[in-house]
Amino acid sequence: MNQKGRSCIAIRELKLWGFHGCLTEERKVGTEYVVDLYYTIDTTRCEDSDSLADTVNYVEIQNIIKEIFQEPVNLIEHLGRKILNSITATFPQIDTVRIVIKKKNPPISNFDGYVEVSINHPR
Repeated sequence: MNQKGRSCIAIRELKLWGFHGCLTEERKVGTEYVVDLYYTIDTTRCEDSDSLADTVNYVEIQNIIKEIFQEPVNLIEHLGRKILNSITATFPQIDTVRIVIKKKNPPISNFDGYVEVSINHPR
């Protein structure tokens, strides 16, 4: 974003361990996930004040992600939507938010990569 006061803040490569998936083995063993989250807000006040109180604290957003991640779900699409709904309910000043969840080592034969979902939540 290049308009004064409109900024995109990113939390990149948040590594978490989760027990999400439809298969019993996924729920027992778990796997690593990597989360990226991008949100846009009006930063006019904090640009002038240099005060954390005038912006959205990304540590609080990270804590929401970590907390919701502890509750196993079948689908990472559902997980992503739960996280976005919680963030937008907690921080109504956020204009848009996008989450990308990468599931490493999915249960796919002969596959050495990850699956990924990207979900947007515009206001």
